[in-house]
Amino acid sequence: MFHSRHFLLPFVTVQRDRVFDDLFEAFSNAQADFSNGFKVNFVNQFGLTEAGIDGGGLFKECITQYALG
Repeated sequence: MFHSRHFLLPFVTVQRDRVFDDLFEAFSNAQADFSNGFKVNFVNQFGLTEAGIDGGGLFKECITQYALG
């Protein structure tokens, strides 16, 4: 079940081969409030945004890759 605040979360765009660097930069230069979470857009090696809706799976994948650094 989606709560209305889920749709108000900020987006972070990350390249798959630069997850750690892109997230670190997003958090360092944050003008958005990430305390409630964020949504993820992945960009592939060709610079194209990958199709997908972040219902939690993309976020989990991104955080897992970030933690593995």
